[in-house]
Amino acid sequence: MTDIYCPKVYLFVKNAKNLRKADKFSESDPYVEISFSHGSQKCKTETIMDDCNPQWNEKKSFFLHDHELENARKNNEVLSVTLSVYDWDALSKRDLLGKVTVQLDIQDEELKSAQGKEFEDVPMEKGTLSFNIRTQNF
Repeated sequence: MTDIYCPKVYLFVKNAKNLRKADKFSESDPYVEISFSHGSQKCKTETIMDDCNPQWNEKKSFFLHDHELENARKNNEVLSVTLSVYDWDALSKRDLLGKVTVQLDIQDEELKSAQGKEFEDVPMEKGTLSFNIRTQNF
């Protein structure tokens, strides 16, 4: 019997601080878009209205596809996850408030631990972002 190899990434988006005010008459309406290396998987948090210091406290999880892992190995690339903070707008184009990219190093024991790896107040173009990443069977 063959073992099924199914790596999983757990991401806990905590909060942002001191985001840029992107709206003319109110604070920003931020949300976080999460994407993997080649954009094969994406998701987003809820939008927090009128708040430049949002608290999301949202958990997301992703299964990594075999072809993603195989392509990364063949091309000697490191998988990464990008968290992009946007300002939601009903009538106009969304504004990028900041972005953070983290490499998923399979040798990083902290990522594989039960607690995962903490990223507290990571600087962006304006403001900071806090989150946690944990990998399983990676």
